[in-house]
Amino acid sequence: SVGSENNTFNTPGIEEHAHFLKEVLDARRIRSAISDAFESAMTPTQTPAKRKRLLHFVVVGGGPTGVEFAAELADLVREDLQIYFPRLVANDVKIALIEALDHILSMRDKQISDYTERHFHRENIDVLMNTFVKEVKQHEVVVQLKGSDELKSIPCSVVVWATGIKPRALTNKLREIIGFDIQSNRMGLTYRSIFTLLFEEADTERRGTLDLQQFRALVERKITEFPQLEIISKSIEKAFEEADKDKSGTLTLA
Repeated sequence: SVGSENNTFNTPGIEEHAHFLKEVLDARRIRSAISDAFESAMTPTQTPAKRKRLLHFVVVGGGPTGVEFAAELADLVREDLQIYFPRLVANDVKIALIEALDHILSMRDKQISDYTERHFHRENIDVLMNTFVKEVKQHEVVVQLKGSDELKSIPCSVVVWATGIKPRALTNKLREIIGFDIQSNRMGLTYRSIFTLLFEEADTERRGTLDLQQFRALVERKITEFPQLEIISKSIEKAFEEADKDKSGTLTLA
């Protein structure tokens, strides 16, 4: 496996000023940066404004990785750093989680998302939703609210970029050579996927095709066993139309 790489969405300053969460070395660098921030904030000559910046930590990405890191960082501050820096923890530490969508953990059940947001509120973790990161600078993050043209700067000392991964250039090149329609899975070569098996089960007449009615019945029958079908169930007609490549009104395995 050639693995994957961090997805920066071509945002300026990420590679230079943000930390990723992908390898053990990344975790060590983040831990070191957080420790340095606390030690620098303890300097007697430090101004209040700079102290607050040093103790403001920003996590970008409201998926499972970003959410878990924000929670673990809050635990680290409350359970460990509180012992050594009680005054700083009580007065100056801030953790912000930035998410471009209107909910964190948007791929999970809404109850889980709502519970997590309430929990973060109790933990004093600022959740900034509908917020896009436009640039990461050495001492600040530049953001833009959805629907607004105004840019806002958030002073901080540590930025953790947890917005997901993307295929390496080699993977995309291989997919291009093989053909995107033939091999669309970025994880590996696929053969007889779950959808292939479900298709064969639904095709009771062995015609090699499924019409919209059969497709709808299949999704409704199997949604409990395969929860990932819930996404399709919310827009059956649209999903069917997108899968019907030749516009024949039927789906095939070809």
